[in-house]
Amino acid sequence: MWKDITVTENGEFLGKFANFTALKAGSSFQLSDDSILNVHYSTSYGDQGMRLMHNGRPLKGTSGDPEEKLKGIFAIACIIGGLNFIIGLLGELEISDMLVEMGANGILCVVGLLIGVLGYVTWKQKSTAALIGIILIIGVDAVLNLVLMMDAGGRPSFAGVGMKVLFIIQFSRGFAAITEYNNWKLEEERKQAASGAN
Repeated sequence: MWKDITVTENGEFLGKFANFTALKAGSSFQLSDDSILNVHYSTSYGDQGMRLMHNGRPLKGTSGDPEEKLKGIFAIACIIGGLNFIIGLLGELEISDMLVEMGANGILCVVGLLIGVLGYVTWKQKSTAALIGIILIIGVDAVLNLVLMMDAGGRPSFAGVGMKVLFIIQFSRGFAAITEYNNWKLEEERKQAASGAN
């Protein structure tokens, strides 16, 4: 699967990687316009994937692109929000006695919708406030679940809390993506201003 990986530009051979070890180490290639393309495979936790950097900036649409990372944040928010909405709806309609006993109701539907909307705003508006909102909602939900279960004499679901902590960690990666996007946007504006002045 990871053998003899070739790198081409418009069909013209630039170089190749013999195996996955070479791909992880990465290499640089000079393009026809004298710009530089860096290629490597990232194995960092939570950030795995092929990285294609053009003059130090990820190619648009690749896994290293901050826009793609924020789109991933939105996807996770949709999954969590959708599950909350469905569970809340089933509880509100009293379709499941177990969900009713767990306190699932219309409020959970609202929370689910809110998480989805905040995820969309995070992606489209690059909003740190929306991202903080998602993290706070999930964090408060985890704490409340623990407290309510302990008050009811039940056994705390540390597995469920652990899952929410993992979600929070994943969402927290969005802050770096937003910062990266804003820095590059500022850099582009400066370049355009400089070229306009000339």
